[in-house]
Amino acid sequence: VGEQSATNNNDSSVENTPPGFEYELVLRRWCNLHPSMEFRCFVYNHELVAISQRHPTKFYPHLQPPPPSDESNSNSTSIHPSTTILHAFFQTYIQHRFANGKIHKYVVDLYLDSQERVWVVDFNVWGSRTDGLLFDWDELMELGAQFGSATDVTTTLPQTYDDDDDDDGQYNTEATNREQ
Repeated sequence: VGEQSATNNNDSSVENTPPGFEYELVLRRWCNLHPSMEFRCFVYNHELVAISQRHPTKFYPHLQPPPPSDESNSNSTSIHPSTTILHAFFQTYIQHRFANGKIHKYVVDLYLDSQERVWVVDFNVWGSRTDGLLFDWDELMELGAQFGSATDVTTTLPQTYDDDDDDDGQYNTEATNREQ
């Protein structure tokens, strides 16, 4: 007696569905990922300009860069091997290939497995709708301007970025589309 059919539930979203529209359920294969090996990569002008660990509230000692060796220059910064692996994957499989090279600013989440294979988890928009994690968006824009055509990759530091330059704190899709 208390049952109600799905077609008779007075749901306004069903009534507002355009004619001929069909829903499609898309599923991802489940994988048990180690959280420390998830990374968010920030791409500006087709260049990888920053990498952040995906879980900014956690400290993973094994992700710290190795100490500089005695024979290396003490002024040089050491890079964790995962940075090199992620950068090589980006250059080989993503750079100028994502959206056929038509989108030059975006964010990509990558996973590095125990065999040093890299997996694409997700692509996201460049801007405040995507969490900058260990970076704030002003910092990412600055890095993009500095390293957009260089090969250096920044791999850490700590919220929102108004990406249409009108200082209203709102994300502007039209301005973003114009830039692309």
